[in-house]
Order: sequence, then C-alpha cells, then structure tokens
Amino acid sequence: MNLFVLLPFVVFSIILGILAYVLIKRFSIYPDFRIGYHDKRVMESKEPLDNTSVHPESYEAAGKLIEILGYTKEDLRNNREDI
Repeated sequence: MNLFVLLPFVVFSIILGILAYVLIKRFSIYPDFRIGYHDKRVMESKEPLDNTSVHPESYEAAGKLIEILGYTKEDLRNNREDI
C-alpha cells in the first residue's frame, strides 16, 4: 500500500489524539489531577508548613531544618519576607 494513501489518516489520528488530550486536560472532572500538589496551599491552616511547598511527608525533616537555622515554624507564618 502506498504511504501517501495512509498519510492523511495518520495525520488525522495524531491531530485527534492531541485534541482529545487537550480537552481531557482542560475539562477534566478531576481538577485535582490537573493541579500539582505545590499549588495546593492551605493559607488558614494551623500548621505553618501547609502554606509552603514542603510535602506533608517531609514536615518532620523541615521542622528540624528550621530549628537548626534558628527559626521557628511560626516565623514562617509571621515573617515570610525575612526568611
């Protein structure tokens, strides 16, 4: 079979796949999958690290590092510009 006969179908399939990917990403019913965890910050949380890009599994290590540097977790909430 001639390659030029199949070419329009291949191009159409690629364009259709790209369009489907874009539409799924744009209109997903699962918005949490479109946004990375780093975009999900809780401003009003009691835990100051919730408003940072630190993953919850690393809160203990981040807390130790904050103490080593001579800060407290409350400094993250109150003096973000100074840190």
